[in-house]
Amino acid sequence: ASSMAMAMATTTMRVEVPVKRLMLMRHAKSSWKYPVSDHRRPLNSRGKKSSRAVGQYLHEAKIWPSLVLSSDAKRTKETWANMARAVGSEVASSTRVLYLPEFYG
Repeated sequence: ASSMAMAMATTTMRVEVPVKRLMLMRHAKSSWKYPVSDHRRPLNSRGKKSSRAVGQYLHEAKIWPSLVLSSDAKRTKETWANMARAVGSEVASSTRVLYLPEFYG
């Protein structure tokens, strides 16, 4: 075999593959202050603050999600809204968000 054929046969091909990441998150701290159903329970002030901090961290760490699958409970929607608010609409709008009732319960 020619030296060119040998060189081609021993050359390793490098292919860049985008990294996929799965993050599982729980909603932020919810409030028990109001007599509402579990599904309608909002975040408390600590939950609002911590969800903004998590949003900022994910953005700064460059691991902002491209897709969010969430239950449609009030506290999960508020958690995402606070995370998104912390990074601004340009970043947050890059994420597809689906609230799925079947995830609750």
